[in-house]
Amino acid sequence: MISPVFASIFKNLLALDSAAGRPIVPFQLAGKLTTENFGGEPQKIAKGNFNSRFLRLFRGENRQALRLLDFYAVQRALPTGEGEIALTFADGTPALGISEIGIGTAVFVNFTPAELSSNLARQRLFPAWMQEITKNLTPQSTPDATRDVGATLITTVWRRDFKNHEFTGPDGTAIIAKAVGDGEQVTASFAANRPGIYQLEQSNAPIWNEAVNANADEESDLRSIDSAELTSRAESVPDGEGHFVKGADDYREVTEGKPVLHCFLIALAVFLLIEMLLFRPFQKAAGH
Repeated sequence: MISPVFASIFKNLLALDSAAGRPIVPFQLAGKLTTENFGGEPQKIAKGNFNSRFLRLFRGENRQALRLLDFYAVQRALPTGEGEIALTFADGTPALGISEIGIGTAVFVNFTPAELSSNLARQRLFPAWMQEITKNLTPQSTPDATRDVGATLITTVWRRDFKNHEFTGPDGTAIIAKAVGDGEQVTASFAANRPGIYQLEQSNAPIWNEAVNANADEESDLRSIDSAELTSRAESVPDGEGHFVKGADDYREVTEGKPVLHCFLIALAVFLLIEMLLFRPFQKAAGH
């Protein structure tokens, strides 16, 4: 029989994946574990990624503080492959997981400070650790600005803009985006399935836009093309067919050059004429 608490937690984790628009939960629950499952002994933390900013408190000699923690009841959990498992119990059950969601961070803990479930609340490190986790609930770096086809685009926009306007793809068709947020702003996400510009616009004025590129590994083709094939393609094009680009003459001047000697000769003639006009009054005054 599944307890109401477990059912509620399990349902909330599924709802979180659904709201984010993609799997983000680092582990899924499968039932409750107690000291009876451990042979009468409490669970202990066995290993962890102490390079994580959420575990800075336990670096060096402070790591011994984790050995003082006893857990009498946790949830049986299995890693999902999403995010990061930062702490693991002795039997391999995930104890603490971390996921980056857009420009935010979510921390999932598989334990509780309740007296009947652990001795965590009796440890002096408990308040400091909770403060450390809260302080570091920001991503280590902003998401990479480059985007490839197949990536999930995530952006924060005003709720009124999300409600009154649609996200559009490169071909101008509307895209259904999922939104998370209760305030004036929401975090919207959707999958980019083709290269081009994705945008949210109002009266032809973009509110947000993002460029998505073709995957370089999938699009690169290093095979050589047979010269006979190029000739065949060129012959298949009707005479006179082409596309003329504005500015072609300017480009030709840059690459081939432009004769300017006649410009200097004209300039020299103009200067001589100006000189004659300027000195003519002096010549008349001198009787010449």
